[in-house]
Amino acid sequence: GTATVQLRISTVVPAPVEKVYEYVTAFGPDGPVDEEQFRQRYSENIRLTADGYVYTEDIRRYPDDPEEIITWRCTFEYPSRRFMAALDSDWSHRRDVFRPIANATRWTVQWSTQGSLAPSLIRFLYFKIRRGKVIRREIMDPVRRHFEAG
Repeated sequence: GTATVQLRISTVVPAPVEKVYEYVTAFGPDGPVDEEQFRQRYSENIRLTADGYVYTEDIRRYPDDPEEIITWRCTFEYPSRRFMAALDSDWSHRRDVFRPIANATRWTVQWSTQGSLAPSLIRFLYFKIRRGKVIRREIMDPVRRHFEAG
């Protein structure tokens, strides 16, 4: 059977929600904040479709692994959400949620696994233990530090 397993990591960033959203997603109230920056953040091949912004990415871990192409569909709800759906893949969907709290923003990243439960659970536990710290260190902390530095 299939079940969704979710991993959620959250941090508080000392800045208004609009600023944090734009910094993390490169997307503003009227679309991409800066076209070049937007392409750097996602991909040179990103394009706007009726369903959102779509791009492909090679997600293999090591250069000698066989290529593993994944297609992402990003939808932006400024300034509260970004949803990255992994199309045609059992890769996890990613949702970023930005909520204003006293003089700051709570930024939560949530992954939802797809596919059958056993591999999802194993992947989830691996993620939780190994990747959770890495995600916080590599994805969230630099954003927090950027705004702490003012």
